[in-house]
Amino acid sequence: MPRRYCPGSKSGRTRTTLLEDEPYNIILVHNLLADHPSLCFPEVQAVASTLRAVRDLRLPPHGQWHLAIDLLDWLAIFFCFQHENFKNQREHLVLHLANSQMRLSPLPENIDTLDAGVLRTFCQKLLKNYTNWCFYLGKKSNVWISKSGHSNSDHSRELLYVGLYLLIWGESANLWFMPECICYIFHHMTMELNKILEDYIDENTGQPVMPSLSRENTFLHCVVKPIYETVKAEAAIILAWGEKGYPWQALTSNDVRVKSQRSHDRRWSAEAGKRVVFFLLVPCVYVLPELLALALFVLPWGLREGLVDNIKYTLFWALGLWHKISKNEYRHCAMIEAYDSIKHIMLEILNARSEEHSVFAVLFHEIDHSIEIEKFTKTFKMTSLPQIHLKLIQLVEILTKPKKDASQVVYILQALYEIAVRDFFKDQRTIEQLREDGLAPRDPAAMAGLLFEKAVKLPDPNEKFYRQVRRLHTILTSRDSMQNIPVNLEARWRITFFSNSLFMNIPHAPQVEKMMAFSVLTLYYKEEDDEIWTTKLRDLKLWASYRGQTLFQIVRGMMYYYRALKMLAFLDSASKMDIRERIRELGSVGEDVSLDGFNSKVYMGLKRTKKDPHAEEILYLMKHNEALQVSYVDKVSVRRDEKEYYSVLVKYDKQLQKEMEIYRVQLPGPLKLGEGKPENQNHAIIFTRGDAIQTIDMNQDNYFDEALKMRNLLEEYKHYYGMRKPTILGVREHIFTSSVSSLACHPDVFKRFWFLTRGGISKVSRVVNISEDIFAGFNCTLRGGNVSHHEYIQVGKGRDVGLNQILMFEAKVASGNGELYLALSGVEIVALVSNNNNNKALSAILNQQFIIQLGIFTTLPMKVENSLEHGFLQAIWDFLTVQLQLSSVFYTFSMGTCTHLFGWTVLHGGAKYRGTSRGFVVQHKSFAENYRLYARSNFIKAIEFGLILTIYGSHSPVAKDTFVYIAMTISSWFLVLSWIMAPFVFNPSGFDWLKTVDDFNEFMNWIWYHGGVFAKAEQSWEQWWYEEQDHLRTIGLWGKILEIVLDLWFFFFQHRMVYQLGIAANSTSLYVYLLS
Repeated sequence: MPRRYCPGSKSGRTRTTLLEDEPYNIILVHNLLADHPSLCFPEVQAVASTLRAVRDLRLPPHGQWHLAIDLLDWLAIFFCFQHENFKNQREHLVLHLANSQMRLSPLPENIDTLDAGVLRTFCQKLLKNYTNWCFYLGKKSNVWISKSGHSNSDHSRELLYVGLYLLIWGESANLWFMPECICYIFHHMTMELNKILEDYIDENTGQPVMPSLSRENTFLHCVVKPIYETVKAEAAIILAWGEKGYPWQALTSNDVRVKSQRSHDRRWSAEAGKRVVFFLLVPCVYVLPELLALALFVLPWGLREGLVDNIKYTLFWALGLWHKISKNEYRHCAMIEAYDSIKHIMLEILNARSEEHSVFAVLFHEIDHSIEIEKFTKTFKMTSLPQIHLKLIQLVEILTKPKKDASQVVYILQALYEIAVRDFFKDQRTIEQLREDGLAPRDPAAMAGLLFEKAVKLPDPNEKFYRQVRRLHTILTSRDSMQNIPVNLEARWRITFFSNSLFMNIPHAPQVEKMMAFSVLTLYYKEEDDEIWTTKLRDLKLWASYRGQTLFQIVRGMMYYYRALKMLAFLDSASKMDIRERIRELGSVGEDVSLDGFNSKVYMGLKRTKKDPHAEEILYLMKHNEALQVSYVDKVSVRRDEKEYYSVLVKYDKQLQKEMEIYRVQLPGPLKLGEGKPENQNHAIIFTRGDAIQTIDMNQDNYFDEALKMRNLLEEYKHYYGMRKPTILGVREHIFTSSVSSLACHPDVFKRFWFLTRGGISKVSRVVNISEDIFAGFNCTLRGGNVSHHEYIQVGKGRDVGLNQILMFEAKVASGNGELYLALSGVEIVALVSNNNNNKALSAILNQQFIIQLGIFTTLPMKVENSLEHGFLQAIWDFLTVQLQLSSVFYTFSMGTCTHLFGWTVLHGGAKYRGTSRGFVVQHKSFAENYRLYARSNFIKAIEFGLILTIYGSHSPVAKDTFVYIAMTISSWFLVLSWIMAPFVFNPSGFDWLKTVDDFNEFMNWIWYHGGVFAKAEQSWEQWWYEEQDHLRTIGLWGKILEIVLDLWFFFFQHRMVYQLGIAANSTSLYVYLLS
């Protein structure tokens, strides 16, 4: 029984392991010498052979040395990494290098040897951020590799460097978000590695240099955990700027200290307070164009570029639409191909010396001439084309049969000739005129029923000719299938988009074995529709889950990638072997030994520890989707008050018919220190494979037809966009809930190793990084990445469809923007004042022009896009439908909510992630609940604003003219009514009388219920009021003053109205104001 040292095992002892029976992920990398199908690929053997080149390395000071040991074993023993970590990273490294070598073109002469260029390219790609870090700090890189890099020692050293980086990264837990910290750790560990490789002698002991780490799991406990504990203790921190004007200026001094986000009395800093004053002026600039756009009954897109840029943009779309309508290139090409094929085939089946051949040649000449002088429709009757079309289909069907009946061909040719000379021409001609024009035979006997009888001469079996006949048959009969258009509008849209996308500028797709490998990562969010999970039968569960925004739907969608790649792989080789044999091969071996073309990861949370019944449903998904793997965080109690946390990867083993745990990597502590979602994403990334990773939310879907184009999309990484290749590929989203919602985010595809070394695919700081995916784009751009967007591929997207759900999402975005505003307070001033050329790009971003825009200019591109995709009439109808669905009311209401929450966050902080659950919106929400949500943001302000408008209409001289008053206040009244009525209009059964009575009774009970100490805001108005005012305990003096000013805005308006409208006969007495 082979023995193997396992770093991280209890007491540092060896353990006996049945290596062949040990569970594995994709390939059996824990025993590269085993006889296993996954190790039969020559590329895998080449990498494994290079990894086993350990003969020239110093023996480790502890652990057992055996034949199966490789370079990663050697690193793990010397630097005390976890056994599960280096097992995971070994497969990671082997898979990537093997796939990279497989994609080489042409293949190397010796495929059993790892190509030096593959290894060198990966080393440079993985360590690029470390190289930049050393350059920025003026440090000499500790990666010692000769420029030629042709020796075997260089290959081993490169593998050691990339292996060390992957081992550090794979065990760094929350340090993933601090790539410079990982660079620092890697810098010092490579220094020790180089001393070991170069046989340095320790001056203190006189012995060969040994690494600083010597005990089991030392890297986790002595390197990662101390930094983790510091981050955990200061989870919400910013750099204190001391005496400096702005925080980034303090970065140049050496006495910068880390302080909590707010001072000990929980007040905002003085600088942030100054910026809050400026914030009060900003809403005025934003509100004016919105109100003007509402007066025009259009939906503005907000403040974008300048007016000139918008006019240019509008003209671009308008001209594009006109060009699209007037120049349908693809239809034109199809018509030319059909006509040329008909002419060629008709003349080919007739004897070239016969009169019938010359008759058809003249007929085609007249058609060509009429097209050339653009008088085709004036010369020929279009009503005859269906008859000609039917006869042509009959002709090509006869020609495609194995046994061709010449008499039937003669009969159809005679029918076509009769239609052509008697019905097709608008100007009727006599027999004499036809003979004179060459459109009838000179021999009268031919016109007596023997026409074409002796002229037909079918070609000999000619593959080229009959291939053209089959092609013509496809063109002529395609209209018949188009008549069977699906009734379902969603199916129509998908077919239309897929067919149109094939004519877009799309990269050439390589064979499946040559494509870039990728993974799909999605997060599991607990659904709240419990009756679907627990009270229905399995089939009904699936039926309902596939029609909601659930985990079942997203897994089904992502598994289309797997099905698409299997089909494409079959098609790649179908012409080389018998189809049946290939199908049997795919069913027996192909699925098990394939490399990492596709992997899907789903974050399962803590379901395993809570014994949640949903875990059984996730197990069902793994059982029926072999490419699906689940990563979750496991919490284990080891002592009375001590717990350990592990990142775990599991999959379903079909042979053993059970769930198998593949990897279990220990974490330094609880995973969630900041915002939970990005931490969950990055925790699962260590188990992903491939060159790219696509992030999918729980409310997204995918389609098989779109999955076929994933190979094309991944090829975009090889093309330059501007001066750089892309690092994020943005793709289109098809909002399948667009009839009731239009909010959307982007299912980006990330260049995996680029983000792996630069802080992950999302940012995590609590409060600041509420919209974590936006900060991923910021991080990408600021670190020199490039973002491109591609319209030829799409994924499905569902959004919140209930009023409360949508506004919860809007609240998250608005409060996140408020925190971002505070975090960047003053950046624009310093950036614009500075003469440093490095600020030009930032200046361009921040140079937003606050001008009033007419909504018509900014909404025209949207209308043009709908016209291109659905047709002009359908676009007009969609626009009218949206207005009839009161979208303007909803938009106005959400604008008030967002403005309130943005201002609230700027004044008081407290931004947080808000889960919306995205359940089925069929439940009526009580008025008490809606009042708690929208009282301060909409209801109270609308009532006050409406009262002001009423008083203004009663006493203003301008209001005496009804038309003038309506013209001046219609948009304001629209705002008032929208803010009051929207929660009723968009609430299921909002105007039902019985539910209205129940809402009133519940609301009154909520108002008068006092409760006690343990009463919740949902039960008592008093408790809700205390919670609403709770922020006053933590804000500073400026915050309280601004709160009072904003709450008293109605009284300031009232003061102006009492004294300016002459209500009190021009009296200026204070008593008049108080009485009013």
